[in-house]
Amino acid sequence: MSIGNNPIYKFLSEYQTKALKAAHPEDKVHTIAADKTVSDAMKIISENKILSLPVVKGIQVIGIIDVLDIASFVISTLNEPEKLEKQQIKNVGVSGLAIAQLPVQKVLERVGRGPVNPLHENSSAIEAVKLFASGIRRCPVYNDKYEIVTTLSQTDVIRLIKAYLPIGDLKPLAVKKISDLPLGTYPIYQVLTTDSVLHTLKVIADKDISAVPLVDPADGKIVANFSASDLKGLLLSEISDFTDKTIDYLTHRYPKSLNPVIVTGEDTLETVFTKIIESRVHRAWVVDPNKKPIGCISMTDLLKFVRDYDHEQQ
Repeated sequence: MSIGNNPIYKFLSEYQTKALKAAHPEDKVHTIAADKTVSDAMKIISENKILSLPVVKGIQVIGIIDVLDIASFVISTLNEPEKLEKQQIKNVGVSGLAIAQLPVQKVLERVGRGPVNPLHENSSAIEAVKLFASGIRRCPVYNDKYEIVTTLSQTDVIRLIKAYLPIGDLKPLAVKKISDLPLGTYPIYQVLTTDSVLHTLKVIADKDISAVPLVDPADGKIVANFSASDLKGLLLSEISDFTDKTIDYLTHRYPKSLNPVIVTGEDTLETVFTKIIESRVHRAWVVDPNKKPIGCISMTDLLKFVRDYDHEQQ
């Protein structure tokens, strides 16, 4: 597919990666060395209220670790975690030095996160789309001295596209309904409001997904969203909270997640971009007329759509 067949690519070809961060130059770059510990990573993540860290060995970025990776890693070391009592889980968080003192590189190896190809600050924004469409959510950006000058995210690219989607060549695409586009069509996994955080994390880890909708067991309606953002600021010593019902955990810690972003097949592509950016989330759940979740449109999905879009075939 040529750029000429993709109006979004044509628009993005005019931007370099450094321009994508122009609106947020204050974002500080945080990294962690591969031989630093899980405890070190959790401390940086918690203190800076971030979700992920580039892991570096020398000048090479060997992967990106996020809070969901760490939580899943901890849970994977427990024997039948869903059967453990709160105090047993708490003991793991307080005295589990074997876990807390492991190098972060071991976590990367366990969760299967490979090396990340960094972007140059003068790279085309199209290269960022291709990278993020593969499922990578954040990427370091280097200058000519091979110094990390910023970290680019899916949000940065989505924000730029959203701003220009209603304009010019992109306008016909902006008003298309979701039901007429290849979005939100793959099966989703959901959990009940009565399920524990441990169960929810196990579903996320086993299915290799980044979020699940919480549904009411009585009517199947979506009532909340659970994702990596709901672990932000978590310390290993607080892992005992994982025995709580997921809905209670969110109510006490992240009440914002009790208002999941939802769309229907009748909503337009522009609406999806707008809701995701304005709500500062990474996905919107597609629901039926009864508010039962039937699909999901994540930032990765949107960027895959952008990457593969060919107006001559639509």
